[in-house]
Amino acid sequence: LGCTTKVQKLIEGKKGLIAEMHIKKQEENLTNKIEINIGVLGEEGTGKSTLIGVLINGTLDNGKGLARTGVFRHKHELLCGKTSSFSHQILGFDEKGELTNYGDLLRPSLGQIVDKSTKIINFYDMAGSTKTFNRTTLSTLSNEYLDYLLFVISAKEVMTKKTEDL
Repeated sequence: LGCTTKVQKLIEGKKGLIAEMHIKKQEENLTNKIEINIGVLGEEGTGKSTLIGVLINGTLDNGKGLARTGVFRHKHELLCGKTSSFSHQILGFDEKGELTNYGDLLRPSLGQIVDKSTKIINFYDMAGSTKTFNRTTLSTLSNEYLDYLLFVISAKEVMTKKTEDL
């Protein structure tokens, strides 16, 4: 299984010994992985979550926000269609440059994507509204080690003072 084990404690049970074990997956190739951390910023409604959803799921949005539903973390975000917290999504690539996010029938788990990948892009989707921007987005910007910021601007709307301030 590629794990190391260590017996922490042995206790005498009614019919034998009970062992408390420490099991750790060997991390032989974690140092060979390339990771890039990208924070995704912009005003609310510009398509930040939708863009990330399309990238990680490999399917286009249906025009009603289907792509972003996989990025949302809370029920109220699904109901109102707005991100209120930051979410972390990954996009993985194997040694051939093929995406590891897509499975035959089911989407692979995060662990499976990481195991199969040699290159990983971490997307940090941040809230766009002013109310949550101050709390959530600023704490994400200061707590995560971001390599890049992707600033999303709506193609349909005019640039506002708020967008310029961001």
